[in-house]
Amino acid sequence: MWSKLLDELRKDGLKESTCRYNLSLIKQVWKWAKSQKYKVQDVEFPRVKVTGNRVRVMTLEEEQRLLKELDPRREAPGMPPYEQRDHQLIRFQEDNRDIVICLLDTGARIGEITGLKWEQVNLKEGTISLYRPKTDNWSIVDMTGRMKRLMERRQGVSNSPYVFEGKNSEQRKCNNSSIRKAIERAGLKGFTIHDLRHVYAAKMLKEGFSIYELSKVLGHSSVSMTEKYAWLCERDISKKAAKILDDIHERLEQQKIEKWVSF
Repeated sequence: MWSKLLDELRKDGLKESTCRYNLSLIKQVWKWAKSQKYKVQDVEFPRVKVTGNRVRVMTLEEEQRLLKELDPRREAPGMPPYEQRDHQLIRFQEDNRDIVICLLDTGARIGEITGLKWEQVNLKEGTISLYRPKTDNWSIVDMTGRMKRLMERRQGVSNSPYVFEGKNSEQRKCNNSSIRKAIERAGLKGFTIHDLRHVYAAKMLKEGFSIYELSKVLGHSSVSMTEKYAWLCERDISKKAAKILDDIHERLEQQKIEKWVSF
């Protein structure tokens, strides 16, 4: 059954990553139906291997450029001065900037952030409890200093159970065209909002995180899901290996010299 479905998707010209995403959606619906005690048949979902799909990364300078484009006080053609903007527009612009900061500082998926409730935020401990719908698990994530300040500011003016509220104090819907436009204005051609998750992963690996540690903070159900980031630390691993061998060779040479001197 699954091979036939995958064949049809591939005939339509879909990439392997898109095929995997479609299967993931089906799997989520199946798991939800099972959790609600609907009569469902036990099935084994196949794994679709995605190759040649390296993740996108962003430099710190590019990150700052993006945040500058998301600054609510940014002046732009056709936009009234900040002091003359209505409350709804200012709040919408602040939401966009704050959402991106949360994505950059947690590596979360955007739905996990826009669905965040205040009951999941512990300002005293400086943590948030993230539910991961894709893998149906929870993660405790420590907030950065700027993210904690962001939450403190937002909590002071919020009357909604959601950190990012939409209409009638409900969850904000994921209409993120404004964020995508800011990414374009920042000159980050080809970047997507989901790539901000990869930016987080790249930072962690560069600072010495192992693939196993990264899988935990990203909320992956297994380390194999995190292996797509392995190439980001290949150069560092190679350099580390060369240094180990150099140290060994240096010790051997030192031992030869010491042996010759003692002789």
